[in-house]
Amino acid sequence: MKRAFVFTFIVVVLSVLGVSAQNPVSWTLESDSKGKPAAAGKTFKVRLNAKVDGPWHLYAVEQPDGGPIPTTITTAAPETFAIDGKITSPKPITKFDENFKIDTKFFEKETWFDVVIKPLTAANVDDLALNIKYQVCNDTTCLPPKTVKVTIAGTEDVKRIFDQPAVTNSDQPSANNGQQTNNQPPVDLWSFIWLAVTFGAISLLTPCVFPMIPITVSYFMKHSDGDRSKTIKLATVYSAGIIATFSLLGMLLAVAFGAAGINLFAANPWVNLAIGAIFLFFAFNLFGFYEISIPASV
Repeated sequence: MKRAFVFTFIVVVLSVLGVSAQNPVSWTLESDSKGKPAAAGKTFKVRLNAKVDGPWHLYAVEQPDGGPIPTTITTAAPETFAIDGKITSPKPITKFDENFKIDTKFFEKETWFDVVIKPLTAANVDDLALNIKYQVCNDTTCLPPKTVKVTIAGTEDVKRIFDQPAVTNSDQPSANNGQQTNNQPPVDLWSFIWLAVTFGAISLLTPCVFPMIPITVSYFMKHSDGDRSKTIKLATVYSAGIIATFSLLGMLLAVAFGAAGINLFAANPWVNLAIGAIFLFFAFNLFGFYEISIPASV
């Protein structure tokens, strides 16, 4: 049982890391004022570059109601830097989006955003950091919103849940445009794992599982011939098989196809037909049309 617990823990951690690794957008920040001091009140311009992988597309800063989460740009240190005026970018593609059933504005392959920055105190241009909250989708699936912090030196993920308004291309400049502080605590991974374990235990009470518990236990006891250690061994193998089926395959899908891999498989008609065929195969066995025999060595 201890080995089964360790195996489960490793699989869960690898699954989380595999999902987190999905990042189809790479960001860079550049400025002609790089390395220079920035006087208070004297504005300078930076360009935020985004490269989008494969079939994914990145949404623009303006979106209609009921659409996707727009790209939101704010400064990470609102007490030092503020966005001054409107954010400019190339003209986005406007097209009917199957994910939201409305016309949305987005970019493909690559794009840029020009941002005018106003220092509120004396600082260095290289100290500027921008928080970008964005969402990407392809023709059938959307990934969860993601927030990254971009500086001239590089990019890092922001491990917080941001709830900030979109920065729109308003003609009225504002020194505090889009600058709202975030008071929400960091995401607690252990709380998430505990919540998953709790609801997993509650799922045992479902009509499809609960009636099978005494049948499964009696099966182990019958085949162990009264040997307690053999009973535990059979139960461990049975549990490890279920864990491997749901956790290991889920991890492999996340690593190979990203966070949306399971959704893509679930929406694939051929996968659903294959699962239906497997159910029918075992159903006809239960009806007595044929008998599936397990090899004696197993």
